[in-house]
Amino acid sequence: MIKNFKDKVAVVTGGANGIGRALVKAYLDKGMRVMLADTDQDGIDVTLAEMNAGERLKSIKVDISTLEANQKLGEETIKQFGTVNIVHLNAALLGSDEGWRASDLSVSMWEKTIQINLHGPFYGVRAFLPYLEKVEEAQLVVTCSAFSFIAALSDPAPYFASKAALLSYTECLYHDLKDRNSHIGVTAVLPGNTQNAPYEMLTRMLAQTEDHPETWEENVWGNRDYAAELIGMFDQEGNSTTASVVAEATIDAIANDRFYVTENIGIIWKYIHDRLQRFMIGKNPRMLDKNMTVYRPLQSDET
Repeated sequence: MIKNFKDKVAVVTGGANGIGRALVKAYLDKGMRVMLADTDQDGIDVTLAEMNAGERLKSIKVDISTLEANQKLGEETIKQFGTVNIVHLNAALLGSDEGWRASDLSVSMWEKTIQINLHGPFYGVRAFLPYLEKVEEAQLVVTCSAFSFIAALSDPAPYFASKAALLSYTECLYHDLKDRNSHIGVTAVLPGNTQNAPYEMLTRMLAQTEDHPETWEENVWGNRDYAAELIGMFDQEGNSTTASVVAEATIDAIANDRFYVTENIGIIWKYIHDRLQRFMIGKNPRMLDKNMTVYRPLQSDET
């Protein structure tokens, strides 16, 4: 739990885009100093310019998929700020054109996603725990997903699998630290339909190909009309939330020592309840409806 955010230090991985960028802003707005870590140098540069936070915001280009990289991030944070209070392990990989679906995705895509989404946060915990143990107020924050509770699509399979495992690990970490009477708090952020980096990417790609739709890479991103329909669904009031809402809910959870950040799950709640009910009565899993299918329309035989 963090009682007073002012002048505390936060690390945000994946901080150059989407939810990560909103988290950086939220922490800065609370008077904190922030170390932004990301692999996207252009995104880092844009974020630094937008925040205009001077010496309160530092950055490092780093791939957090290895223990060594996380140790380097920890060392750089201490070098720049002398301490750290909040470590927000937010970086994640959604997928790529190497395949999305459980039966035909590439081995390299599976391994890369698991490495970043699951191993990366574990390495982050290992690297930063020694620093957090030295300060009175400390919090580990892990961005999981509303889909940590439910894999209700066929794709992107490695993302859903990694996020489900990540939530389980984060819950184990919470219990472990409590059992050891540690003062370090743990929070799991569970975004639902959020206007985050993938939303921004699709919106940008639709705008760029508006006058020349033939340049849309359908073999990679699916049908363009469906992508436009999906973004339209996200833009409808009540169907999604903004990254800033996720960030503010996270700040509130840290301040009140809450584990689950669920205010932003939204309409996914009904699918979580549906999964539980089907599990309790022994029914098979159910595919989500078309409006919740992120990458492709449902096929006629999928109900």
